[in-house]
Amino acid sequence: MTPEILARARGAENPFLIDRVDSAWQPSLTDVSSINRAAYDQCRATIEAVRSTGQSRGLLLTGEPGSGKSHLLHRIGRAIGAAGRDCFAYIPPVAAPGRLHRELLRRVVGDILRQEHDSATTQLEALVVRALLAKDSPLTPLAIWNDVRRRFPPGPTLFKWLEKPFDRLVPQLQIDPDVALVLRHYLGEHERPTAFRWLMGYSVSEEALERLGVSHTLEEDADARAALFTLSRLAGKDSVLVLAFDQLEGMQLGPQDFEGVHTFGHAIADLLIQCRNIAVISCVQQYFRIDLERQLPLAHMQRIAQDLGRIELLAPVDIEALVAARLAHAAELGEARRLVPENLWWPLTAQMLREALPRNAGNGLPARTALNAARVLFDRWQTGAERTQAGGTDERLREAFESRRASESTQSPDEGTLVDGLLKLLHLKPPPGLKRSKTRGIDFEWDGAGGPTGVAVCHTTNMTSLSARLKQVGDALDRSKLRRAVIVRDARLPISPTAKVTRSRLQTLEAQGNVVLRPEAAAYAALAAARLLLTEAAAGDLAFEGHTIDTDRVRSWLLAARPAAAFDLLDAIVGEASDATDELIEQLRVALTGHWIAPLDGLIDQLGLDLAATALRLESGQRAIGFIAGPPAVVFLRPDGLPRT
Repeated sequence: MTPEILARARGAENPFLIDRVDSAWQPSLTDVSSINRAAYDQCRATIEAVRSTGQSRGLLLTGEPGSGKSHLLHRIGRAIGAAGRDCFAYIPPVAAPGRLHRELLRRVVGDILRQEHDSATTQLEALVVRALLAKDSPLTPLAIWNDVRRRFPPGPTLFKWLEKPFDRLVPQLQIDPDVALVLRHYLGEHERPTAFRWLMGYSVSEEALERLGVSHTLEEDADARAALFTLSRLAGKDSVLVLAFDQLEGMQLGPQDFEGVHTFGHAIADLLIQCRNIAVISCVQQYFRIDLERQLPLAHMQRIAQDLGRIELLAPVDIEALVAARLAHAAELGEARRLVPENLWWPLTAQMLREALPRNAGNGLPARTALNAARVLFDRWQTGAERTQAGGTDERLREAFESRRASESTQSPDEGTLVDGLLKLLHLKPPPGLKRSKTRGIDFEWDGAGGPTGVAVCHTTNMTSLSARLKQVGDALDRSKLRRAVIVRDARLPISPTAKVTRSRLQTLEAQGNVVLRPEAAAYAALAAARLLLTEAAAGDLAFEGHTIDTDRVRSWLLAARPAAAFDLLDAIVGEASDATDELIEQLRVALTGHWIAPLDGLIDQLGLDLAATALRLESGQRAIGFIAGPPAVVFLRPDGLPRT
């Protein structure tokens, strides 16, 4: 091995940096089929049992944090996609129990319409074409579909041709005619973007509904439930719709909150009863299985956990196989590794691995722990020392929050995400009586100073649907114990000037002393990011250098950092002051009084503050204190921060 080859190998990216799977659709994963083979075989057996018996079935998989639950779902999804017979949908924790069917529909449709790079068609196209055309043909559904598209060009021509096959399919499978019609639009590539939004359960305008030829959206949970049944029936008796639920622990607001669990159990048991070809695979930590058993009716639990499986910890031989596979797939090491074929673990050795693992490795380790040990060894080989990142857990949480906030800032505002984010953050320091609401039109409520107060998040873009939702809020105020309502609608969602009834109802609600808030995109992104951190921590999927960060640590960090865009919205909802009563902001305001502007570093030393937490608070905007990131970072007193006499 020449010095040049060795130098190139030492410059390779550490192949052990990725120690978790964020989604079953995450690309470029190294898989070792022998690891957790029993759990994988159990998943396949459950799917085949659904196919052979014509009865839906549930499988509950348990495992420790970092043991590879999400990785196993990734393997199942890839295998189903490669076989092209069944459909697979990956479902992280739903955002709000009251919207469970809508959330579920969105995940299912989004996944079965996903265009994978190695597939010429989507799962939905294969599913529908089989139902429409394949029958006993020796040709594949894709071959038949390509021939149809060649003879009937996409657009109005193909949409028209699909009419007769769908007319036969609706009574044959007893599917919803509106869903069938919108599927015709989608498959025929006629009004396809609008059809996609409708199938996903998003709000569409009255004009769009008219173009599609339907009279309603799928925004109501009952309509979303019926659409899910239709998608199941389209799969037919020979195909299985696999619903893979991950991070179910994230449905909870806290350890004693089981409302989401109850809603999940009821809805999934309902699906398993009503549909004949659904396999539900649920991955949870062992403690959460106990919670499920305690909280769910026995009949529901027996359906969800009709089959049982376990994600095992890795034995030393599994760890060696995993490390060898990661190294073998590192292209930048390939040239050097070919010169030492006798060592599967070059530039490491099996002995180095055994010595680096914790003493209890013989009893099994989570994959995350093993990968972290290998990461440290590879760093030492590259640099002669372990590569440590600056800062501790707080800095990693800040980076994780910023990464998720940047990602969420590009997403469309989703009602369920905002409701769940608000509830999770309010639950950090809950106002009296905080609870999800059972009153139609209201998402959650608490005991405000002026009496019971309810919050309604209204993001629909269909003005008829928005008007109906506002009527529900008004009815709730008339007929329930609520004395006040806070209506939240993202500032990016306009209200049409021609929507006279909607505007009138909104004005009436405001005139009655209710509050209408129009938060900016920054508030949504911050709430969604905080929600993700709490959800991942609850599921044991938030880690730093191989060590799991628990929910209590994330909660403490959020309370200390108080991302302004998120907490200002919380304060506006519960009617409290924001900057004016915040201790950190007050300290900075007092220190800046008479000086106007100062370097942040100097104030940090003077006041004994945490630099990372203070910067995070300031960079999303404060009314009293301005912030320039620099370098150097500078803070200044805004007019709102001036002393009032």
